[in-house]
Amino acid sequence: MRGADQHRMALELMSGSIGWVLTVDEIVDRLGLSRQSGPGWSTRPPEGTDVPLTTDETTRVIAAAQQHAADNGWRITVAIVDEGGLLQALSRMDGAPPLSAQIAEAKACGAALWHREGDGLVEVAKTRPAFFEGVDRLVRLPIMPALGSVLVRRDGVVLGAVGCSGATADQDKECGQAGLAAIGL
Repeated sequence: MRGADQHRMALELMSGSIGWVLTVDEIVDRLGLSRQSGPGWSTRPPEGTDVPLTTDETTRVIAAAQQHAADNGWRITVAIVDEGGLLQALSRMDGAPPLSAQIAEAKACGAALWHREGDGLVEVAKTRPAFFEGVDRLVRLPIMPALGSVLVRRDGVVLGAVGCSGATADQDKECGQAGLAAIGL
């Protein structure tokens, strides 16, 4: 048994009594994906589609944010989330505080879901505390209303957010902005 037959059998075993089976190639076709000439998949969306940052972009944002921090003697963690607040990438520099990973993700998640950067979240938490606390209970992570989160926008559309933690709030924000500047956002 080879190729598509192996994939079909594996999916049959996994699907149990669902009653439908697709090969990997059939799934790829239905999702509009295509095989690259080399190993792996091409998941680049059609031109003009609003999507979160690519893996390459998240890597470059993190590298630039952490380089900015290192140049200034700071140790930070950088988290990047998509528009739904789901983690795309996270990297903690050597020497960054252990809790900075959770804080960076919480900052980014709050910014992405509220479509507000950290200073805007601070304002909502101050002026509408009951509402802010209610919304905070609806999301997967606690929302951190603090500087250090920057929205990822492309052509005016919010695609996610970058959250930084480990330095002061202003320094965290500076690092996030430096990261996005590295990819022209």
